[in-house]
Amino acid sequence: VVSAGLLLHRTGPSGPEVFLAHMGGPFWRNRPRAWSIPKGLVEAGEQPDVTALREFAEEIGVPAPVGAADLTDLGEFRQASGKRVRVFAAAASGFSVDTVRSNTVRLELPRGSGRFVAVPEVDDARWVGVDQARELVVAGQVPASESGSRADVEEGSAGGAVLRALSVLHQVHHWSSHSGDAASAPSIPATCSSRLRRFARSIASPAR
Repeated sequence: VVSAGLLLHRTGPSGPEVFLAHMGGPFWRNRPRAWSIPKGLVEAGEQPDVTALREFAEEIGVPAPVGAADLTDLGEFRQASGKRVRVFAAAASGFSVDTVRSNTVRLELPRGSGRFVAVPEVDDARWVGVDQARELVVAGQVPASESGSRADVEEGSAGGAVLRALSVLHQVHHWSSHSGDAASAPSIPATCSSRLRRFARSIASPAR
């Protein structure tokens, strides 16, 4: 099973921010880590970047503020469940949404009752700082045993792709705030994929 999602980013008043969606339904209502990038299943014959843009529109209720040509492909990552997620990133400094109007899914509530209700796939979405985002991304997207290294966690899952991208955004913002001084240049770990390295260069270039 392959999904694709869109990670929007911008520079906010206090530093880099990303656009995350809160998953809808009673299961996620009171969970602290219930946020994710907008994403969904890649349909037969559909290109993953098209899926990412389509799912954004369906889950947020407005078209994505970027097009396929604006996307940076961060690669495909495997979750603990075995599902694979292709993550695309794009800058969207002027984007905002007042009200989320997500598509809905039918759930049997309570389970086994034979009673089905429509619940939104997403019930909230907002820009959050990268530090806050680290604490909000759904735990199921960051599979790791206690003995797993941080690099393994970040490189081995969809949530890991997001977390690594957050780290890159933070480092590039810090570098740009120092006027691109070489001494503060972002240090991208060797464990990063070539896609994430290109992502770092793409967002660092405007700062130069």
